[in-house]
Amino acid sequence: MGEGDPRGELIALELRRPERWPLLERWLASHLKIEPGGDHLHVASADDLTWLDEPIGEFCRGVSLLARIEDAQRVVAAIAKRPRPWLTKIKLQPGFGTLVLDEAFAAAVPNLVEFEAIGAFDLRRFHHPTLRRLIRSVNSLEGGETLELPMELPAVTDCALRLDPWKKKWRADRITLVGLPALRTLDLSASDPDGWGNRNGFIRLDVFEWVRYLPTLSRLRSLVLPAVRSKAAAKHVAAIAEDHPALAIHVAQTYSRYTFALPARVTVAAAWPFPPNDESSDPWQYEVVAPGTSFLVLRGTLESATKREFDSRDDAFRAMWRELYVALDVCDAKKKVAVAFGVLRRAIAAWRPGDPLERSEDIRATVVAVARTVTDDQVVTIRVAPKRR
Repeated sequence: MGEGDPRGELIALELRRPERWPLLERWLASHLKIEPGGDHLHVASADDLTWLDEPIGEFCRGVSLLARIEDAQRVVAAIAKRPRPWLTKIKLQPGFGTLVLDEAFAAAVPNLVEFEAIGAFDLRRFHHPTLRRLIRSVNSLEGGETLELPMELPAVTDCALRLDPWKKKWRADRITLVGLPALRTLDLSASDPDGWGNRNGFIRLDVFEWVRYLPTLSRLRSLVLPAVRSKAAAKHVAAIAEDHPALAIHVAQTYSRYTFALPARVTVAAAWPFPPNDESSDPWQYEVVAPGTSFLVLRGTLESATKREFDSRDDAFRAMWRELYVALDVCDAKKKVAVAFGVLRRAIAAWRPGDPLERSEDIRATVVAVARTVTDDQVVTIRVAPKRR
């Protein structure tokens, strides 16, 4: 109903008459395919268990839960006791703590085809026979240990791992994915591409080095990788391409810096506008001179804020930023580059409101204020700001 589909209103009317439920169930079974992303009736927050008692709960196809570990355990236990054969998609984020899924929960959702697990999960007893798409997200220190726990999901063909875990000592050889014998597509594009770093004695998992030596890599047909931003990552990708010539490899993130070092058969998303050899933060600040005013723009804020948006936006958004970054790369402290103010305004206005990145809101507010007196077709100049003494 929220999407304007008249079938939603029909379902709501039919649910008022229990004698019509068998007909409704047969209709749903014949018209709604069980496939990844195919959920039609969706519970946005499962921590309120009243949906299990409502008529709509009998036919709910999707559940999303972000809750404390105690509430997540309560929901999982409730579903295990009250099977929901219509559930095809589940997304769980249990907060701090490890959520254990077992045979009882798997049996309660026999038609599950897509499962997204955010945080720490113990799936050693979650033997689900029909699950086809698995999404696991592990950030910071949460869930790193559970990545090394084995799992047995024989029908999973598509796995997306969004990894940014830290540990004091990694046993990357234990993250084998051997429990996914039917796996054909591995998507790492949302993982953090940087494997270096030491934070208070904790080390980030290097996804490129890990996937290079993944024992199940030979069974894959498709591998999707995050940004290649270091020479070491480029070497790992080149080695994967050489060792697995039949594997389709795609670099999904557009702000890769080392695409020039990748084999020709590795496909790469449209390039991030910076040249490949640009790794330093110098120049780190620019001065924009507009009619009647001037203001400073930090390169780091421009770069960081745009990276988060670049891959998910359309070609028009990326074209604006490429035009702007061409100007940034050409100018220097003495040479000013002229651009239409509208390019700068539209590019920065395209950031999502509430972007928490440092000073991005300040830059947006400044550009909006300048737009009150400067039109899009007026020319502004950009130059590298003189360094502080």
